[in-house]
Amino acid sequence: MKKLIPLGALAIALVTVFFAACAPFLFPVVPGQYLNPRIVARIAEGVSVDALDMEGNHLFLAQGNNGFAIYDITNSTNPTLLSSKKIGDLRVSSLMVYGNVLYLGTGTTALGTGSPYRFMTYNITNPSNPQKLGQLILSGPVFAIDAWGPDCYINESGIYSVELIDISNPAKPEIMAYREGGSSDLVVYQDYIFSAGDSLCVWRKADRDSIELIGAVPIGKDITGKSIAIGYGYAYVSTTTGLKVFSLKNLRKPTEVYNFKIKGESYGIKLADKNLFVTNSAGLFIFSVSNPKAPRLLAQLNMGGVPFDVEVKGDFAYVATDSGVAIVKLK
Repeated sequence: MKKLIPLGALAIALVTVFFAACAPFLFPVVPGQYLNPRIVARIAEGVSVDALDMEGNHLFLAQGNNGFAIYDITNSTNPTLLSSKKIGDLRVSSLMVYGNVLYLGTGTTALGTGSPYRFMTYNITNPSNPQKLGQLILSGPVFAIDAWGPDCYINESGIYSVELIDISNPAKPEIMAYREGGSSDLVVYQDYIFSAGDSLCVWRKADRDSIELIGAVPIGKDITGKSIAIGYGYAYVSTTTGLKVFSLKNLRKPTEVYNFKIKGESYGIKLADKNLFVTNSAGLFIFSVSNPKAPRLLAQLNMGGVPFDVEVKGDFAYVATDSGVAIVKLK
């Protein structure tokens, strides 16, 4: 569900140095910008949207019991619904677009018999008519999906922190490895996976059927990490008490460097160019990362509902809430 900011210096560092410090993440530092956020449109009104992803001019919605939907956002203030698909009694809790394939995770309860938990793939070459490719039956709900190359990583909430799935053939996904534990979110860069739950964990894919833990640090006493973004050499974690920042200078020993408390529970997080976006029960919070280790709050916007996830494109943010998607103009 989450994507790293792709920068070549990070790739070089990760490839050339593994032990000890495991290489600093050499992201560029950019100044913040003044924002004047305001809601300019809404879509999928009345529907609880758990998660979002974006590819080009298409926005993908995980709509819980209503399945998933795809919108054309060429006109950001007036998106066009291309397709909406309900998947029987399954609840779509997470999704990710990768190439011409949509990857879905289902979670919580279902009305039908058997396990309600699935990892599913859809061909979206024609976004107006998605076609199912394959699926895996799982043991628990999926709340995070990310991929790199032929590998897809998911979490099964409360069961596996990281699960590696071979997606070289999306019609026949195959589980290759997993590590037990709990996490709420994960992101991946090359062979490294970062997960957030009770702890911030750094994992490494050792080979096609092995994942090893190389570093971990508790998020905090009675604090749970809900979502994670990686950039500028830091891990940004939304938590049950706000926002925390961890230095990744040494991947074997991430270090907390910043704690910004926000009343209520935080959920989604997104790094986009110069800014960091955090969804919280109190609304959408927008930070400058001109100083990457100490984000500066620029703006806060009440969403008129509980916001769960956020995607950003240009001057617009798309915020998934318990009553649809709010489109926010940032400038």
